[in-house]
Amino acid sequence: MGADMGLARSTSELYLPEGYESLKCRLRDIQFELLQLTKAVLILRFELQGRHEDVASLYMTDNWKKECTYFFLNSEHPEYENKADSFHPLLALLLGDNLKVDSASLTVDDKIANSLIDQTPNFVALADSWTPGEPINAQGGSYQYFHAKSTVLYGPVAVGVEYVARLIIEARNIEYLFAVMLPFGEVRTNYPSFFTKTDYQLELSPCFIAPTVSNKLPNPIQKKLDERSGERRWPPDEVRADPFRETPLYFGPTEEWTHKPDIWMVPKGHAQVFNFDLGFPPSRNHEIILTATSAAVPVRVYELLQKLPDYRDFLVTLDIFNFQRDSNLSLEVTAEILGYSQPETVHVTVMSGQEATRLMHQRKRGSREILNLVPTLKPEAVREISRPTQATLHCEVTDRQTGRSLFSESRKVVLLPPDVMIWTLKDSRSAREYHLFDFIGAWISAGDNEGLLDSVRAKARKHHPDGVLLGVQDNAEENRLQIKALYQCLSKDVAVDYVNQPFIFGLTENGQRVHPPEKVLKQTAGNCIDLVVLFASLMEGLGINPLICLVPGHAFLGWHSPRAQYGMEFLECTALQRASFEDAQDAGVEYFRNHFLFKGSDALLPKELIYMSKKSYIVDLAEAKKRGFATKLAHMT
Repeated sequence: MGADMGLARSTSELYLPEGYESLKCRLRDIQFELLQLTKAVLILRFELQGRHEDVASLYMTDNWKKECTYFFLNSEHPEYENKADSFHPLLALLLGDNLKVDSASLTVDDKIANSLIDQTPNFVALADSWTPGEPINAQGGSYQYFHAKSTVLYGPVAVGVEYVARLIIEARNIEYLFAVMLPFGEVRTNYPSFFTKTDYQLELSPCFIAPTVSNKLPNPIQKKLDERSGERRWPPDEVRADPFRETPLYFGPTEEWTHKPDIWMVPKGHAQVFNFDLGFPPSRNHEIILTATSAAVPVRVYELLQKLPDYRDFLVTLDIFNFQRDSNLSLEVTAEILGYSQPETVHVTVMSGQEATRLMHQRKRGSREILNLVPTLKPEAVREISRPTQATLHCEVTDRQTGRSLFSESRKVVLLPPDVMIWTLKDSRSAREYHLFDFIGAWISAGDNEGLLDSVRAKARKHHPDGVLLGVQDNAEENRLQIKALYQCLSKDVAVDYVNQPFIFGLTENGQRVHPPEKVLKQTAGNCIDLVVLFASLMEGLGINPLICLVPGHAFLGWHSPRAQYGMEFLECTALQRASFEDAQDAGVEYFRNHFLFKGSDALLPKELIYMSKKSYIVDLAEAKKRGFATKLAHMT
């Protein structure tokens, strides 16, 4: 899905195969441990009991659910394409809207197992395993259902083995309200245990909940059915969703089951739910939590990262809670990368709480503040970074009224050199993946401090039939002549040559080195992406908008006249000193045909399909600038 957050789906299409009714689950242990104020770990140890043939035929009676698993894997996890037999829904967490699962892992008999989590569905479970397309008479019969935002853990299903599921839960406030759903015919468990590494006291009110039995579906579901005249479309509608979407945690009427010695048992049914409502009264006046990025920081585009939609992996985030009933906190907050940035200082007031209770919604809205800080880098310092360098990030929080330091902490961060480009980035806090192709614009500039680019454009005039470069024109032929003049100048006068260095277009651990245009001119050599960036910078100075064409293992140049709808032209920049301008254009056209057109046709592939099927992308510099992703930062000039 690339940068998309995922799909909101009805989990009745993903879970609860009828075959689960024949399996029993022995939940040996439930452990909840509070790691810090807004992070906890939930550990479940369980074993499935039943017949092996039941496991093999789980999807036989409602095969459409297996098809939905294929749909989920193929769209969200193509690396597991056509492996639906290895991934079954094992458990679901039904979460309050302030919670999300940060990560999950699974072991089977002490061996790490392949597992996946799906945070996108809105859970609607029906006891009779209703198949899409079949009409439902909402006035007759009864239905078991519960409705909530859910996160589901997928993994292999086997009987007689010990599962250990470990889920890290992130909270936006200090209330942990969630339920564990195990979709098997019978579930037994010991009483859950709770721990904390903090100085907060946990308050626990667990109960077991029976799904609602009703002769009418929940209103949102009934409305959808009415609109579709009792018919349901398949596959499900695709709706963008965020793990923190505000979906109410709803179970309908609940029933607390009798506590038997050492064992809790839930009667046989289609789905069993264990509900936990955790809170903790504060034991001090405030709490400050620092989170620093765990990813290496690409200094050239570090400040541009903050412009990504829904980006959360900031250099430093401070989470400040005020637990005081009547007093505000007036704070001065400072963050600095020692030796490499200016200190960033902000003043913030964290309002007092309405009352010191465990429920966040009973507080005044301002009792929590989240600060994302991005200290400005020092130009002279970052220019000297030639390899990944470890630096110290230091944060200080001071009470402005008393002058007392409330918080002081340092973390290590890794800074990448200014010529390192990261093509793909995964936000470690949201698990969202971003394609940073447009950020290559941060390497492209019309000029440089030494005037090297202006010098090339001046020398190129003699290669133009009129002896002058007028800049961008409505005439496509005139633009082509100006780019040809640049090509001949670089080939004959400057003698820039192509060097066969690897070009990796994709995700790499420490990124890809891309030399700025002035460095390419000084060393008179570069690989494909270096030469494309050089040409694009020279064209930028003429007002001709460049297109940077990225394909697996290679990059080439493109452009089109401002008023031309289909008049794209291309250039293979590595042909410098090796081929004529016309031959270099033909080579560029051939690359374009192979990577951006339907085979045997002049029709352009859809943008999304180009990247998914061809792993190729075109950066339109003008469009990248509009989005703020192609800014050349001051410390890079």
